[in-house]
Parts: sequence; C-alpha cells; structure tokens
Amino acid sequence: MLLAHVDGIPVDTVTIDGDTVGLTAELDLLLTTVAVGLTLDATVSDGDLVLSPDGLQVGGIELSAEALLEQFGPLANSVLGSWTVCVADRIPAGLALEDVTVADGHVVADLVIDGAIITDAELRQPGVCG
Repeated sequence: MLLAHVDGIPVDTVTIDGDTVGLTAELDLLLTTVAVGLTLDATVSDGDLVLSPDGLQVGGIELSAEALLEQFGPLANSVLGSWTVCVADRIPAGLALEDVTVADGHVVADLVIDGAIITDAELRQPGVCG
C-alpha cells in the first residue's frame, strides 16, 4: 500500500467509498488507545499526492478539528495535518501527476506525459522522490 511508505501517517486501513477516501487508525493518546477515522481530500501539489483531513471521527463520534485539539492537545496533530505522498518513484520518470479525483469508488489520476518518453529510455525508468 502506497500510504505505508509515508512517514507520520497513522494508518491501519484505507477505504474508497463513492467519492470519499477514508482512513482508520488506532492511536495511543493519553495512556489509552483511541480509534480514529478520517475522510480525506485528495489533491496534487508539485506532482505529489496530498491527502488532507476533511472529516473526523474519534471513538465513533464525529468531531471537529478544534474539538479534537481541545480534548487531546498537540497529540492530535498527528491526524490533523496534510500528508504529502510522493508517487514519482512508482511511475516512469516521463510521467508527472497533474490531478487526482475520487469518484465512484475509484481514484483517477491525470498524468502529463513527456513526449520524449518514446525515444528516451531513461524517461521510461521509475522516477525519483526527493
């Protein structure tokens, strides 16, 4: 799973339901384990996939980011920030992620293709993150 390689993203499961990406995790907060569910907005920035929370459940209860911060303080930041996911090392160097949408239970990526990929073997090799 792509998200398993992202530092700092707390993930046990990832689901795609309709036009929603969901993430569940169990976090150790204040000497207890708390089940957290997030719905995520997927966008692209500089060729990277960016996942940002747009909905939150803690222990099965809908909460705002402000309420979570009030309850758990800075410990809540591990689930409230955006995560940048480099995909360049998973696609040929001659391709660049331009846009992403989630619809009908699928993630659809729009890619820009360097026309030289036909003649330049290096562009057909995996890209590099960094």
